[in-house]
Amino acid sequence: MERHFARAAVEIVTDSSADQSLATASKSPYMTRAGGATPRLGFQFRMGKQADSSATLINLTQVADFAYIPTSPDESSYRRPRSNRRPILSWRRIGHLGGSGSAALLLVTIVVLSCVIIHLKRRDAQSFIEELHTTGDSLWAAMPDPLAAMLDRGEGAIASKLTDTSAAGVANVDAGLDKENRRPSKLHYFTHATPQEKFWDQLRPGRRYLTAFTFGGHSNQMLGIQKLLYLAKVTSRVPIVPTMIPDHFAGFPADFTKFYDLDRFYRETGIPAFVMSGIKPGDNNWQSQPIEEIAREHLGCWSVQEAVVGYANGFGHTLVHHNFGVNLWALPELTKAIGGNEIAFDAMRMFDFDKLARSTWLDKVKREMLPQKETEAILPITDSEGRANNTKDTFNPVSGVLPNDKVLCFDNTMFLGAIEFSEEEEVEQGRSVPQPEPRLTGEDITWQEVGQHIFFNTEVREMASKYLVHLFEVASPAEMPPYISVHLRRGDFAAFAGGYTKLEGYLMGIKRIQAKLQSRIDDLQSWQSPGKRHFKPRSGSKVIDFPIVATTDEDMGSDLVRQIRGLGWKVVDHDAMQTIETKGPWWLTVLDMAILAGGSGFIGTERSTYSYMTGLRVKYWQGGVVDFAGDNLQAVDLKALLREYEDREAAKEAKAMAKALQP
Repeated sequence: MERHFARAAVEIVTDSSADQSLATASKSPYMTRAGGATPRLGFQFRMGKQADSSATLINLTQVADFAYIPTSPDESSYRRPRSNRRPILSWRRIGHLGGSGSAALLLVTIVVLSCVIIHLKRRDAQSFIEELHTTGDSLWAAMPDPLAAMLDRGEGAIASKLTDTSAAGVANVDAGLDKENRRPSKLHYFTHATPQEKFWDQLRPGRRYLTAFTFGGHSNQMLGIQKLLYLAKVTSRVPIVPTMIPDHFAGFPADFTKFYDLDRFYRETGIPAFVMSGIKPGDNNWQSQPIEEIAREHLGCWSVQEAVVGYANGFGHTLVHHNFGVNLWALPELTKAIGGNEIAFDAMRMFDFDKLARSTWLDKVKREMLPQKETEAILPITDSEGRANNTKDTFNPVSGVLPNDKVLCFDNTMFLGAIEFSEEEEVEQGRSVPQPEPRLTGEDITWQEVGQHIFFNTEVREMASKYLVHLFEVASPAEMPPYISVHLRRGDFAAFAGGYTKLEGYLMGIKRIQAKLQSRIDDLQSWQSPGKRHFKPRSGSKVIDFPIVATTDEDMGSDLVRQIRGLGWKVVDHDAMQTIETKGPWWLTVLDMAILAGGSGFIGTERSTYSYMTGLRVKYWQGGVVDFAGDNLQAVDLKALLREYEDREAAKEAKAMAKALQP
């Protein structure tokens, strides 16, 4: 008989003629059910050696709305979660219970359910669910680890159904997605539900894991984490999200979940991701101590960055923060993604799969002391001392800790990419049709499979709405109008990008956005977009009246800020809102991102990862129109543009004054 397993159950098998001394109790991975091979998983209690055909089956998972349980330990971790909508008891099941001679069991079941119903009527249902949540976690954590792993229980597995309290106007997404607060069970993937000092003691047999360093500013770290999560999906590894490290400001490391909603990410993608601090605690003195003094565990990591740009990512504080000592290792030549500047995910997946090839490569690395610095003459392999002195910085192929198959670690996942054909090539070769919207920079498979599902958490959305309410001078988020958002990147772009983008570029971009947006509003059936269902402006709206909301890293007293305020733009002022004093330095960037992502249209700065990521959010989360300010202005008359804005603002003020004077 074919047998499978998927959901927790109890099967009581009785044989009155059997010898009582042969009674056994065991965790049975296979259970049958009359009428077909329905997947089951649970306990089996047998009296004797023979099983009675009238076995009694009770589904425990139907007593509460538990999280989805994978159908087998070998099933991919990334199957999309599903809800169990079957009733707790049906007439057919009640008849089956009575027909099996288990009248006493049926009576007990009815009494227990009646008590639960009476109890719920007498007290607050939410407090009861929270109490059930706590009790269930405690009981399941106390069970043997292999069983807890099979049944997918542990911290947060019994989820309460809370209504999403996301603020209106920031991320206009389907509220129904947040009705079920399911999250992956940590005990299914790790041995403890709480952080442990010893990282290796946290890892379960049969599981493989993936982690990495972070790199660059907030947006670059986000992009690296996005690609890390995608690689985890295609390699069937459990992603451990690295702690975010302050790069452009003085501050402390921050968990990814401080700003982003990983539980919702799991519900939408089925990818179970966990932050490193939930596995191994961090150290607030991470930056002031030498690595040698604080490192208690060592990890061998492959250097993607060295393979792509020629030198490793020295920003190892990501793991040092958690008391790791890190040893970097050179990668072999691997197939590059489109553009030739990134290693292909497919190549990395094959590298991960071929354990023998990795072992052979490591032998070569140690023998030849790779990677070597470029020299005029290649040092012979026999010159051990010379090659040791010529090894690139941060590498130690002689005595460093080797990478292992259990935990795949990289120094920079931002330099991974997909092998994709350009849209033009696909259309020319007949494999695709022209898309209704041009593809944006960064709109690759990692964004479509992962990035678009990484939403800001409730705290960030509520704070962003609070700032917008202040900017628009309205009483509540419900009164906020649709707006066009603008990101004016300044700062290091003067040197990095060859100078600042001129204001004229943003003004021309806004005119293009207004025209496209008005066209969409006037004919809602004439366009398609992955975010169309989230499109907010109502039919008949006049885009020319939409306020412009700008964020910039320019000083609030600068000529640029005074100039754009003179145009009627609303500028997010973190000095006035005391963002650093009340929330900390991380929140400057995060709140700007959340505010910009709420626009019905967006103008970004070319060559800015921050702008590219914001444009994707506006396109997918708002159904908005996206454009970028350029320097190819072809004799744009700035004075005429400014005069046009001033006349428009004057007309708005006159209209508002006339309305106020009406009786």
